[in-house]
Amino acid sequence: MKRIIFVFFLFSALSKLFSQATTPIPCTSGKAYVVMQNITGTSGISGFYSIDANSGAVTTIKNPIIPASTGITGRRINCIGYNKLDGFIYGYRANSNQIIRLDLNGNYDLITVSGLTAGTVGAATAGDVYNNELYIFRNSNAQIYKINLSTLAVTVIPFTTPTAITNFQINDFAFASDGNIYGITQIGSARKVFRINLTTNALQFLGDAIGAQINSEADDSWGTAFIDSADNLYVGNNGSRNAYKFQYNSATTSYSMNASLFATANDAGQVLADGASCALTLPPNPKDDTGCIADPTLSQTITINVLSNDVSGTRAINPASVRLINPSTMATATTVTIPGQGTFTVNTTTGVISFSSLTTFTQPVTIQYSVADTAGLVSAPATITVSICYCTKTPATGTPNAYTPIGITSQQKQDSWPQSIPNGFIALESKQKGLVITRVNHVSTTPQTTDSVTDPKEGMIVYDIQDKCVKLFNGTRWKCINRSCNQ
Repeated sequence: MKRIIFVFFLFSALSKLFSQATTPIPCTSGKAYVVMQNITGTSGISGFYSIDANSGAVTTIKNPIIPASTGITGRRINCIGYNKLDGFIYGYRANSNQIIRLDLNGNYDLITVSGLTAGTVGAATAGDVYNNELYIFRNSNAQIYKINLSTLAVTVIPFTTPTAITNFQINDFAFASDGNIYGITQIGSARKVFRINLTTNALQFLGDAIGAQINSEADDSWGTAFIDSADNLYVGNNGSRNAYKFQYNSATTSYSMNASLFATANDAGQVLADGASCALTLPPNPKDDTGCIADPTLSQTITINVLSNDVSGTRAINPASVRLINPSTMATATTVTIPGQGTFTVNTTTGVISFSSLTTFTQPVTIQYSVADTAGLVSAPATITVSICYCTKTPATGTPNAYTPIGITSQQKQDSWPQSIPNGFIALESKQKGLVITRVNHVSTTPQTTDSVTDPKEGMIVYDIQDKCVKLFNGTRWKCINRSCNQ
């Protein structure tokens, strides 16, 4: 044991003496790391990026990783993983006998491994680091190449599969705390969560992913996989850049197959290739919400269950932690009044947010909120937007009850007009003239004796000159006809 430790530190000391990768990557930053390929650039050139694990914001660290000035022809990097022992990311330079060590700034060291050959490993597609060993996988055969990062010794691990390895592909995987490998693949139309048990050396399909969005992804490549500190699995789709979460249940030691959309990586003009991270602890990821007021001329209260579409991070969401963010002070609060619009209020037990509108409400009104997990880790903000409800009704179908008997037209009358128009009483037709309805100075929302119309009848329509709108009397009040539910 002492000899192994001595060999590791001797190798580390000698390699770092000439190393370009000198700044370790901290595990507390809440970031994941990916290598991506240039879409418009030369095939096989990789860049190094960080991704905010919650917001999906992508930051370029170094692109390309290996510059053209080096004269190296193969500059594609894949199969990356985070090494907790030294804080660096390790990966494989495709079609070579070299691995790469990357630091926080994208500085790198290429390390030759005599036990690797381009012919056997080739264009490996998946990888991760576990216990100071880099595991890389090539889709063409059911075996993993394990590289000891201390001694550079290579061990080949063959594994069995339920179906031929040529029937599916693995684009990335990640280690859980049980020492086994997890990820997602596809057979036919099914997206399957898998485990490679490194005790039995067997790949097992754990179940099919459940969820309309994950199963509607057009791209079948899942090039990024991460596992957080609670063993929740996150997988990213190369095409859409969507990251989905599979919740781990520690009581049953199993994964839920319900795939929740956790985040979407920004488009950095690149194609996702492979991902790595330490075992992050992630806050909840709230999603934007909407609500609507049916009648802006009345004071109304609506409720919005903001937690219904939020996704928990590493730990469960605490409903009592929901807080509004006051737009004036940016401080958190349980009640915020927007002048002239209304008041937002949080139910501090359920997390449900209510909005009570004023009669002066205009759309839209927005406010942000945050939520925390059961350990108090607070999320980034999400936005609530309240607008006016718009509704439509299904048109009448079937045989008309009657046809229009009276018509007035300024055009050449057709023989079948207006009797061809169903369910009307009078039809007006013109290409140059308009209909002028009764115009009055003013009618109040609640009828007053001083109104222009002193005895309104339900269904009456007038043009209000003062308010500059067409108004309808519904039997109790006048309201401008606008795009809403005019009932």
